[in-house]
Amino acid sequence: ARRVAHAAHASRRRRPRGLRRRGAALHRPQPGRRAGQPRGSRARDAGRGLQRGLDRPPRRAPLASDGDPGDWFGDSVSISGDTILVGAREDDGFGSAYVFVREGDGWVEQAKLSASDAESMDAFGAAVAISGETAVVGAYLNDDAGSASGAAYVFVRDGTAWTQQQKLVAGEAITQGWFGYSVTIDGETSVV
Repeated sequence: ARRVAHAAHASRRRRPRGLRRRGAALHRPQPGRRAGQPRGSRARDAGRGLQRGLDRPPRRAPLASDGDPGDWFGDSVSISGDTILVGAREDDGFGSAYVFVREGDGWVEQAKLSASDAESMDAFGAAVAISGETAVVGAYLNDDAGSASGAAYVFVRDGTAWTQQQKLVAGEAITQGWFGYSVTIDGETSVV
């Protein structure tokens, strides 16, 4: 008897939230309105104003100029002002990071960053961070100080040119340390 009651209960499934019954069919509320919200409500009208405003984000997403399937483009992303840094840890087997700047309502590629001592499978670009004119790119599988000990690279922008300023490694690097797996920067201070 218990199984029969349970089976009967399972057949009366609840409608997903936001759906309402009208006649025999289920209908979703109009876009921009929650179920039960009257037409012409202030909440919906306020949202429309934001959609039409000048603060609307750019419509076109940044894409790598030389992107290929399997590059892992976009695996890591950081933004500072009108500049976006996008990692592609498998680009050409070495990894890279792309710098995009806002132009009108879209993004334009400004530079492609690569490690000066790039080696295959370092995962350069697996972690990225940008603050102002300085970018940090992690390569946690770099094996200069032991297998997968990791590294991070600091790049500085001068005008539209980006140059590698420094390579960071752990003071006491260990095998499988994955230094550079996560990076962040704020002004002149970076944490890896």
